[in-house]
Amino acid sequence: MRQNQFDRDIFDNIPISVTTKLKVGGKENTAVGSFVETEENGSIKTYKCAVSIDGLVINEESKKYSDFPVIEYHADVVNGSGKTSERVTDFIPFYTVFEGEDAILEYSNGDTCTPDGYEIFKSDLKEPVYMETADGTSCNGAFPYMRLQFKNYGVNIAVGYTGQWCAEFRKENDRVYFYAKQKVFDTVIYPGEKMIAPGMTYMFYDGDAERGTNLWRSFYREHIMPKPGGVPLEPYLVLHQFGEGPECTRAYEELQLRSIDTYIKRGLKPDIWWIDAGWYPCRFDWPHTGTWDENRDNWPNGLDPVGKKCDENGIKFLLWFEPERVSDGSWLETEHPEWLLRSGEPHEEIYSMLNLGVPEAYNWLVEHVDAMIKRCHIKIYRQDFNMNPVRNWRFAETVDRQGAVENMCIQGYYNYWDELLRRNPGILIDSCASGGRRNDIETMRRAVPLHYTDVLYGVHPVKQKQHRLMFEWIPYFRAHNMSWDNDEGTYDPLGNKPRDEFAYLNAMAPAMTDMINADEDDRSFELARTMSAIHKKAASYMLDGDFYPLTECRMDEHDVYAVQFDRGGKGFVEVIYNTKAEGVFTLKLKALDKDRDYSVKNAKTGEEKTYSGKALTEGVDIELQSRSGAVWFYKAK
Repeated sequence: MRQNQFDRDIFDNIPISVTTKLKVGGKENTAVGSFVETEENGSIKTYKCAVSIDGLVINEESKKYSDFPVIEYHADVVNGSGKTSERVTDFIPFYTVFEGEDAILEYSNGDTCTPDGYEIFKSDLKEPVYMETADGTSCNGAFPYMRLQFKNYGVNIAVGYTGQWCAEFRKENDRVYFYAKQKVFDTVIYPGEKMIAPGMTYMFYDGDAERGTNLWRSFYREHIMPKPGGVPLEPYLVLHQFGEGPECTRAYEELQLRSIDTYIKRGLKPDIWWIDAGWYPCRFDWPHTGTWDENRDNWPNGLDPVGKKCDENGIKFLLWFEPERVSDGSWLETEHPEWLLRSGEPHEEIYSMLNLGVPEAYNWLVEHVDAMIKRCHIKIYRQDFNMNPVRNWRFAETVDRQGAVENMCIQGYYNYWDELLRRNPGILIDSCASGGRRNDIETMRRAVPLHYTDVLYGVHPVKQKQHRLMFEWIPYFRAHNMSWDNDEGTYDPLGNKPRDEFAYLNAMAPAMTDMINADEDDRSFELARTMSAIHKKAASYMLDGDFYPLTECRMDEHDVYAVQFDRGGKGFVEVIYNTKAEGVFTLKLKALDKDRDYSVKNAKTGEEKTYSGKALTEGVDIELQSRSGAVWFYKAK
């Protein structure tokens, strides 16, 4: 979906005001400067300004897009004097006032690592809405993507900061006041030191929230989603062979090489070969991180042979890292304790954190990981983050430096990824933080979230709710084909069923992991080949089509789940009857021309029928069995 003239009219006459505020030594200041155009790069014009306040320089940058109704703001504060500043507090980079009637705010709690995560909320703002992240990750407890829908237009909003942020929406009459900021920021700034602020991205659109969703998806694909080597991402089939576990602690070279050959010979060639946590010395306990070299008992030749094998077969080799979390007794903890941020809470599950704000730590990590990427032929660098960083940051921060260590760590995190990308053209970064807890827009400019959650992969109604939010805001992610239901139609981890068609249908995402083992029977591989082909075709529409959720997602086994993806008159629809769903469901498609006929083909059976656009939009009754589903591809005749 592209912008129209009404979007442009709204954008060019933005009914908002944006102000930068901060306090220095308790005195409130407003940064007022004149933006000057400094650069034009394709569809993006960049404007900058700088304002001096008490020896500090507030640098502001805005980027305005010509192909989408989008403007971005970034700001930092630099101590340009030769002495330590007074305390800087309440740094609100872009205090924004929107004007419009009948405001409705749509927002989410993000990935809380519980079934209650990925929930969507709506508010008419009769009471202020305050949100904050819980633990120092950017998507846990508050999702950094939100939508303001007014009577005559809408605004998509994205907060770009991969630490602990907070935000507030407050309405007075027909004005909505909004800010987002680093939650804890009360610090002196040393001479020459820079502190960054959360970035803001605003998209203005004409029409309803549905149109706002799809305009955002188009913008995201064009300007946010990584394009390794300049090539847009494609649907990926992911395979792995973990061994006897846990994770990859007992994986080994011969198993990996043999399994790759087996999958290829049996007609299920992976796009990505995945080696997850546990390949390093960790006492067969994968959370024991901090020694980033291969466990030579399992990998006597290192991981090089696996990477070379993948290269020879046109497969992308993905390798898991978690460099920021450091266990006691690891190489980093033993050799460089001065690089670590302790938590102040001695406990076996409380970890130290590598301080990427320390130049020596940052430089070591860049050199070490970059060398491994090159030596091991890594094409996808996967970075996990299974810890609560707030404890470590706050324990390290003195009274007059609250928020400073956090801010420097976040800057080091961005710089680290930028340097890996610069040194390794064509590499893709996979962002994970106990699932989807670090997927703000600044991280997503550099990465994709192949693992959007750490919970309930096989609980289908929960997965459907998770996918709903991801498709709206972060349209490239990966799903597993797992089923944790039991014979009663309820869910528990012990109810894990063998993969069947229902498991594959619930794993429809741009990338999919097939949990099939290399030694399974021919029937399993036949199903895998069939469903992989359906997935690849459907995923192509997920990537460049418009998204239409056709049902609610209420985490209820009695519900029917239906989604549609449309690319200008062709696309697909998926309908799933959950484990206790039954009865007739009226399927009503969207975005079709009522005056045209459409060919509709069942992806599994090949059965093809013709329907009028009028019939498909007004409703076609279908009835499937409980715990089943179907995919239909359609195109205009």
